[in-house]
Amino acid sequence: MNILKKQRRLLRYLIIMAIFSLMVFYPTHEVGKEYVWAEQGSDVEYKAITYNIHHGKTKNGEASIQQMVSLLKKEEADFIALQEVDRYSIRSGLNDQINIFANELEMYYVFEPNINIGVLQYGNGILSKYPILESGKITLPSSKEPRSILWAKVMTEKGNIYLTSIHLGLAQNERINYFKAIEKFMNEIATDHPVLIMGDFNTLPTNDALAHLQFRVTEKLYKREIPTYQHQEKEIQIDYIMGKGIREGFSYSIPNKASDHYPLVMKFKIDQNIKNKSGLPNLF
Repeated sequence: MNILKKQRRLLRYLIIMAIFSLMVFYPTHEVGKEYVWAEQGSDVEYKAITYNIHHGKTKNGEASIQQMVSLLKKEEADFIALQEVDRYSIRSGLNDQINIFANELEMYYVFEPNINIGVLQYGNGILSKYPILESGKITLPSSKEPRSILWAKVMTEKGNIYLTSIHLGLAQNERINYFKAIEKFMNEIATDHPVLIMGDFNTLPTNDALAHLQFRVTEKLYKREIPTYQHQEKEIQIDYIMGKGIREGFSYSIPNKASDHYPLVMKFKIDQNIKNKSGLPNLF
């Protein structure tokens, strides 16, 4: 009996070490398919998506990552920001979810965890059809669940662009500090190229601090609400995409039941005459 217990213990150890080896030695920037660059001088329209995937499950807890993959394939986005992404978690079948998306969509990726428990990770990811030049993580002040800004600098045929994937907490008293950190990122890191601020802000469009941030980033006020979440039978918006140094096109969400959030989509063009060189004024 003792021998069987030791064998089982050894088997569990070997499984854990195998998972850990995959996580450590697997490249963070997944190899996407070779991209065909647009001709010089052509007017390129890009598509960005932010999507809280609820660790690959529906609101009722049913596995739905393949539904999400199918949905995103149809959209053919250039850039995707993901939140609530699991890696090697029992609740999501020990899957490396960011790697599943990257392989299925043939995109480059970067991932940063907000929570590490042994080999298990939970955090934000960015997918890009274009090569990722560099990336980083900015830890946000949070009294409860750890929060962060994941950013990546990406090379396109119209120049480089900064992408972000952000998941903010529910505490309203921390909201100003979150937005200060986003402002600091734009003033100190994303200073030389256009930038997309994307993610689940857990904030309604009526929030004054959010309206101020949107105006400083985009230099205009938003009046149209695009539902991205269903709360008590009512559809509300708590996910956002805003950009500096771009020309915005049409934005829309995709109501579905694969996650508890809807993907938010924005079409845009990079404005090569507008760079984020001066950053943002410190108004907070």
